[in-house]
Amino acid sequence: AALNAFGTDAAALGNHEFDWGVDTLRARCRDMRYPLLAANVFEKASGRRPDWVRPWAIVERDGVRLGIIGFATPETPRVTLPTNVEHLRFDAPEPMIPDLVRQVRRQGAQLVVVLCHLGGFQEKDGEIRGPVADLARAARGVDAIVGGHTHSFVAGRAHGIPVVVAGASGRALGRIVLRWDGRRVRGAETALLRAWSDSLRVPSWDPIAALVDSMRREVL
Repeated sequence: AALNAFGTDAAALGNHEFDWGVDTLRARCRDMRYPLLAANVFEKASGRRPDWVRPWAIVERDGVRLGIIGFATPETPRVTLPTNVEHLRFDAPEPMIPDLVRQVRRQGAQLVVVLCHLGGFQEKDGEIRGPVADLARAARGVDAIVGGHTHSFVAGRAHGIPVVVAGASGRALGRIVLRWDGRRVRGAETALLRAWSDSLRVPSWDPIAALVDSMRREVL
């Protein structure tokens, strides 16, 4: 409900979405007003992707078509209850990137973003390392990568691609600004916008506060 209220356009599948089992996850998918993405998750029995997850989505904003490709971490069977995902396969994303980029481009995507539950770490000199950097190395044709999972703070470039990982628990918002001239990206900026409770400007009518109040009434 909170993610719906935020106006979320798409989300990558994370390992903790499986903590309460696939039946609960499917129920939450029915609540979502946005697609859940993971191109690298397959059913072991059929070899097909589950019907509750999509490999990619296209979102149009201000006349620009943005292709969003999602990936779950291949570590998922080791970082959630294994029995909850024993019927699923989590493939390495790197070999899949070229074909997926071609697919979303053929569907009219002008920009391509990878939204993934893979993280990394940033050195003092700005170098980004870890799974999100490995993905960037293979991600030719991708304009930006938004990562997660490691709860770390990353904002910079990995193999020429703008990358952000915005910590965890709402402590920051990762922002990538692409300078788009109508045909190609001419530059990019990355930033982490830290969120502090005493610096937030709460609107006169706050949809999240209203949501919390409604839930409080149900449980008290």
